[in-house]
Amino acid sequence: SRREDYSAREKKAMLVVFIFLFGICAVLLAGNGETGISTDAPDHISFVRRSLDGGGLLPGDSFHIEGDGESFDPRKGLWHPIVSLWAWMADAEPHVLWAMMPAFLSFFAIVVFWFFAGELSGSIPVKALSVLFLFLFFRSHGFVWLTKLSYSRNIAQIVFWGTAGFLIRYLREQRGRDLGIAALTAAAGTAIHLSYAPVLGIFLFSLMIYVSIPRLGGEWTGRFWKAVPLVAAAVALPLSARLINFPDNPNIIHTHTQGMMTVAAWLRMTDPAELIATMGLPFLFAVLVIPVFPYITSAYRRSRLVWLLFSVPALLVLNPLTAAPFDMVAGYMHTRLLYAAPAMVYLAIAVFGAGRGALTGRWRLEKEETGWKRRTFVRVSGSLLFI
Repeated sequence: SRREDYSAREKKAMLVVFIFLFGICAVLLAGNGETGISTDAPDHISFVRRSLDGGGLLPGDSFHIEGDGESFDPRKGLWHPIVSLWAWMADAEPHVLWAMMPAFLSFFAIVVFWFFAGELSGSIPVKALSVLFLFLFFRSHGFVWLTKLSYSRNIAQIVFWGTAGFLIRYLREQRGRDLGIAALTAAAGTAIHLSYAPVLGIFLFSLMIYVSIPRLGGEWTGRFWKAVPLVAAAVALPLSARLINFPDNPNIIHTHTQGMMTVAAWLRMTDPAELIATMGLPFLFAVLVIPVFPYITSAYRRSRLVWLLFSVPALLVLNPLTAAPFDMVAGYMHTRLLYAAPAMVYLAIAVFGAGRGALTGRWRLEKEETGWKRRTFVRVSGSLLFI
């Protein structure tokens, strides 16, 4: 399960699988993009409509009230002009294009996630299970999440997977091309959605912790600090342009407290019900597994990396002491830091680790668990975790 190279036969099999996936996505998602009035899809669709009608790439009069409709809305990044260009080239109504986009964007999302999961895990079975979990559990919607791919925030999530994957590949192989692609995608993600920058920032912070521990990522330390300035500069340019135009009084709908339980002015915590609604019950389970994850997954070479990349954003957002200042600064947007946590890859590695313990009575590859009591404990606990 640790092998990550493909044989010629496996490459052909993967090509067939991805062609099959493309067909499934095109058939199931065509015309099923989220457009309901109970969502904010009309806001985004109207922005595209005003762009086409007024001839401006960044119109200042889409319908949102209290500031968002009086001038250019800085929350709207370059994704909307791209959609406007597609609508113009296809001579399509914006709402029709919006509903159709997931049919072809979904395959792109799956391929990028496959790459991201592979770079994190270094294991073909783990990334295959990660994709399955993506379909089942991601953001509490699973496959239905793909119907929401017209939104710039979800496009930014896909771009983040690409940036993170190329950064990890650069740290492993030290190829300048990978670092260059990571920088370009970092700039693109920041231009697409404002949430991209803090999500990438928390990922880099988690990665910094990993490379700062000599026995874990010490060999990557020099490469990491070489990459950070370039990626930071790529983020800073589009982020500065967006923040300069940010209104003094942004719409309260984007900054109010939401899904938080206030214990005191300095102590707030994310409502577990809100966490389950936005991230899914498996995410809550993944948080509970944090203390034992390194032990049960020690047979996987990059398990500590995945553990830290998941644990740091999860604990920062869910810890009441850190959640309070985050919430006061960013409102409900701070929960989007959880988008940096590779939950599906984390769960896949945990399942394989628990399964190994259940079947063999040991967690590690390099040594046997001694004593029948120890092996029995590992089998029982591994079985419970696996279930």
